[in-house]
Amino acid sequence: MEATLHDPNFGLGHLINQPVFAIADFTRFLLGWMPEHHKVNDYHLNITASVLKELHS
Repeated sequence: MEATLHDPNFGLGHLINQPVFAIADFTRFLLGWMPEHHKVNDYHLNITASVLKELHS
């Protein structure tokens, strides 16, 4: 059975293979480096918000 974010045994090592976490990480980097970058858009910001919400739940 595949681990999910709600699984207490889900370690951060699993996050590396998840595309949404890569998008969120990259978007957060862009926001700190160049907030006006063309890849900072509503789609990526929504993914980032969803990932952060999952990590904090």
